Amino acid sequence: MDTKVLLNLKRGCQMKQRIPRAIYNKEFREQAVKQVTEDGLNANEAARRLSLPPSTLANWVKVAKAGKLGEIGKTQRPLTEIELELV
Repeated sequence: MDTKVLLNLKRGCQMKQRIPRAIYNKEFREQAVKQVTEDGLNANEAARRLSLPPSTLANWVKVAKAGKLGEIGKTQRPLTEIELELV
């Protein structure tokens, strides 16, 4: 363990926990992009409504316009049974 972490633990400081990355399925990404490209919402408003970071939705829209939206997420590992229960 890092010396700085050990010192913080001795002082009673709590370690910050990492926020897990969100995992979005293909259908969700497609519907989010559709709100921008077909329904006329701007990306920031659609992202706010879907509780997404605006940069994530902007990236999906850009990739969708290039015809490669289906390729996003292909490199992610499959969820474990426990992770599936939590989703």
